[in-house]
Amino acid sequence: MGINPTINKEEFNFPRYKDSEITKFNYLQNRWKQSLKHFNGELGFQISETKWKKAKYWAEIKSALQFLYQINDISPVLDKKLVSLVDVVHCKSQKKTGVKKSLGICSHLYLNRLLALCPAKALLVSGWESNLVFQIMYGCNSMYNELEIAGKRRHVICRFAPGSSYIRDLSKLFKSDSIEIQNVRNDLSTF
Repeated sequence: MGINPTINKEEFNFPRYKDSEITKFNYLQNRWKQSLKHFNGELGFQISETKWKKAKYWAEIKSALQFLYQINDISPVLDKKLVSLVDVVHCKSQKKTGVKKSLGICSHLYLNRLLALCPAKALLVSGWESNLVFQIMYGCNSMYNELEIAGKRRHVICRFAPGSSYIRDLSKLFKSDSIEIQNVRNDLSTF
């Protein structure tokens, strides 16, 4: 769970306001398949016919998932049962424009309904804004929480946002053999 999807002006096939509704829908339905590709062993977005740019946010999330699942190679394109990237505020913007104003409204209107549809046993919540929403709505009060959210018992791991100056690496925040991480891993193995 992140705060909001950013707009990457360089992303090659990102739909613009003037594009048809069909174009926008197809982009949202197929973004991971069409835009996010492997290059040089990393995932990245196509920014022109011949150029790619590394998906930095995904690289950090991938590291956290590798720690939790104990799997070396994991991809949002291939592992839809293992990975779902979701944001608390869904409107795309640059540099979080409008997020503070939208945070309460979007999370109140959509988050519980979204999580009710989500079978995830573990939620990785990234960034202070998303963590604040989870604290207010669900009572998350530490880095690790085990709570009932939207009718399902879930492990909630709260961490700083990718790219922040704080420690974000789960292997540095939790010992691999801690009871919390073992509980998460046990539940993830039965998915």
